[in-house]
Amino acid sequence: MVINNIDIMKIGIILSCVGFLFFGINSSINAATISASEILGQINWTANTTDSPSGSVNGSGFNNLSSLVLDTVYHRLFVSDQGNNRILIFQLDNNNSIETATAQYVLGACDLTTAGTGFMTASTFGGDVVNIEYDSVNKRLFVSDFVNARVLLLT
Repeated sequence: MVINNIDIMKIGIILSCVGFLFFGINSSINAATISASEILGQINWTANTTDSPSGSVNGSGFNNLSSLVLDTVYHRLFVSDQGNNRILIFQLDNNNSIETATAQYVLGACDLTTAGTGFMTASTFGGDVVNIEYDSVNKRLFVSDFVNARVLLLT
């Protein structure tokens, strides 16, 4: 299905600089009637706060998110939080719907309330995690570390 020259699959995702919305696609609707059904990254539909809701690093907000990937096998959503040098992992239910608006895990930082250091190591990102891809067959996450001109393979 194509809406406004954008290919839409089973789940559509709209990205903004600090949050994103999920909406289901039904072939009988058009672009004017699409409504998001769930939200991550903000406390409500009109908020626009970096690291929402507290304004400081947490497991529910983003600082310049840039990429996300859905793992339909293990029901996880990986979100690159570029401004905080980390990747947040949200657990989804068996239908790949959001269980909670707080991430379950973090990569590249010590915990959910800490940003990544920005220093380059084997387990942290030097900065600007621009793109991520997940290989569910081999359980591998590919992370582009833009500033350091490298791709990390996490297994």
